[in-house]
Amino acid sequence: MAIDGILLYKLTQGMQPAFPLKINKIAQPSQTDILFQCYSNQRYKLFVSTHSVFNRIQFTQAPSTNFDEPSHFLTLLRKHLEGGIIQSMTQVNLDRIVDLTITNRNELGVLNTYHLMIELMGKYANMILVDDTQRIMDALKRIPPFENSKRIIFSGAPYTLPEESQRKNPFLNSEADFEKPLVPQFQGFSPLLAREIIYRWHQGQSFEAT
Repeated sequence: MAIDGILLYKLTQGMQPAFPLKINKIAQPSQTDILFQCYSNQRYKLFVSTHSVFNRIQFTQAPSTNFDEPSHFLTLLRKHLEGGIIQSMTQVNLDRIVDLTITNRNELGVLNTYHLMIELMGKYANMILVDDTQRIMDALKRIPPFENSKRIIFSGAPYTLPEESQRKNPFLNSEADFEKPLVPQFQGFSPLLAREIIYRWHQGQSFEAT
């Protein structure tokens, strides 16, 4: 099943007890995937995929492998994030975006804060490293100005969130109009989830119960 904002909310809530995590090593199993080998009271492997179909974030026990040729993005992650601490993992609103807040000391001992923005948006899935001034350091998939003038994903550009319509948070406002599609009404809803909720509503369940 494709990931949506509600599913991502449940996933991130289930992963919260593991943080903070110290990053011991960063690997790149494929062009679209990054694996963080971490440690707190036990070892964790935090897997992030920006595959156009199977994009996701999860803990895994799968053996780690390295892509044949390290990408520039992997080299940058290793330089700035290895040895650092993932302090928190936060979902942005109920969107398919996760903010990993990471602190690490540079070669001079200065503590820096980074944000690894993980955008799990189907074919637009991406990982973007942002500094504490909200400037993009680099991204797994770059989007230069000549490809998209509205949202540039390139080193030095300011990081901005994708445009989001003014939809309601279903955990805060559950007033639904079942005469209209649910996806434009609520954050985090995919068409599949909307169809399931409508089906259950027809079976007599309330919107809150579903």
